[in-house]
Amino acid sequence: MRPLIKNYVAEDATEQYLIAKQGTADYQSLKSGAAATNSLGVVCQPGEVAIGDRMDVVILGEAEVLCAGNINAGKSFTADADGKAVAANATERAVGIVLEAGAATRIVRCLVVPHTA
Repeated sequence: MRPLIKNYVAEDATEQYLIAKQGTADYQSLKSGAAATNSLGVVCQPGEVAIGDRMDVVILGEAEVLCAGNINAGKSFTADADGKAVAANATERAVGIVLEAGAATRIVRCLVVPHTA
C-alpha cells in the first residue's frame, strides 16, 4: 500500500523524518511542537526544507520518523518540542505507531495513523 502524501508550503525550517503540524493557513505546515493537537504527519521531502519551500508530508500510511528517545515497537508516538518522535501518553493525540523499536537519533519505520493514544 502506498502512503497518502500531501504537499505543503513550509512556514518554518524543517527536514525529512520530522513531524509536521498544520500551519497558519490551508496547505501550509510548521514543524510540530510537543504533543501538538494539530499534527499532520511525517515530512518525507528529502533533506532540509527552508521557509517558503514546498514539502511532501505522509499524512496516512508507512513512513520513517526520527526518534528523540526510546519507543517500544507497536507503541503510539507524538512529537517532542523539536518535531522528533516520542512515546505518546493516553491523553495525547498520537501521530501514529512505530513499527520497530526506537531510540534517540534513530530513524524508524512507522505507520502514520492519527489517533488518541
